[in-house]
Amino acid sequence: MATVQEWINKLKLLEPDMHVAIGPFWTTDDVIGYSQREMGVAISYKQAEQILDNLQNHCDPEQGITWLHIETEIYALLKIL
Repeated sequence: MATVQEWINKLKLLEPDMHVAIGPFWTTDDVIGYSQREMGVAISYKQAEQILDNLQNHCDPEQGITWLHIETEIYALLKIL
């Protein structure tokens, strides 16, 4: 997953009046919060980064990333299924 600075640098390359489509930004805090709040499991910051990297690299652009995708990645990471 790209860092905030990497996104800023990429956006700086665009013309100010250019139209772009941007999806939601998922952060490590989103992933950690979901795992605790909705699944009752604790994951580390590093594990959340790993989940986001995996989603970024394997996500279907037509489907995007949903909470179900994040939950599935948490299960896979922790081998809970």
